[in-house]
Amino acid sequence: MQFFLILYFLNLQLVQVEDVEVAKELAKTLQKVDNISEYGMEMLVAGTSMAKSSMKEIINQDKKNISLLVIWKIAVAQINTVQIGELVARKEEIAKRN
Repeated sequence: MQFFLILYFLNLQLVQVEDVEVAKELAKTLQKVDNISEYGMEMLVAGTSMAKSSMKEIINQDKKNISLLVIWKIAVAQINTVQIGELVARKEEIAKRN
């Protein structure tokens, strides 16, 4: 299963050369992992941790600025996490303008 996911990933048009190298290393690592689900969750938690980031960094990490009809400018952002508790604990900080 892991091989097919990596193969699919490598065929996406947005893949960079570095992504291919990382995927190859990941494939080697996965051969040694006993519980893929547990390993995957550990990777998600580590990759979405917000503990060391300021709220401004968190909000701006995936922000897209969009101009509408030249007169309006809006920004759209999303926050990815598997640890919703980190966000809940910082809800007052989120509500402030950044």
